[in-house]
Amino acid sequence: MTLFWPALFIAFALAGLALVYWVFRGQRVEFYAPADLERFVQPVDLAAFQSLLSPENEDFLRAETSPAELRSFLRRRRRVAAAYIRRVAANAAVLTRLAELARTSSDPATARAGAELANAAL
Repeated sequence: MTLFWPALFIAFALAGLALVYWVFRGQRVEFYAPADLERFVQPVDLAAFQSLLSPENEDFLRAETSPAELRSFLRRRRRVAAAYIRRVAANAAVLTRLAELARTSSDPATARAGAELANAAL
């Protein structure tokens, strides 16, 4: 029984490291020219995303639906919000990669624009 807690701690630590690796590795984008940008960028409807997160919509739903329907709807709403966030993160990774390409340019204006794009993407 004395080895249970250290083993559990080590298991959680390894799982945490694996999760961190998966998160950072999952956002990596491999392209080498700005023409590849269209292939990797995913569209995001910002008006729909803002509406999805609007507290007024949730207040309306609380007043108009039963508690069971509300829980079901809120679960679906969270899944859709998570999908939007994944798209935004993927687009930020694409822009970061594009900024890296621009920063390595020999043209000072392009390199400066690449640095600004990297800051905006982060």
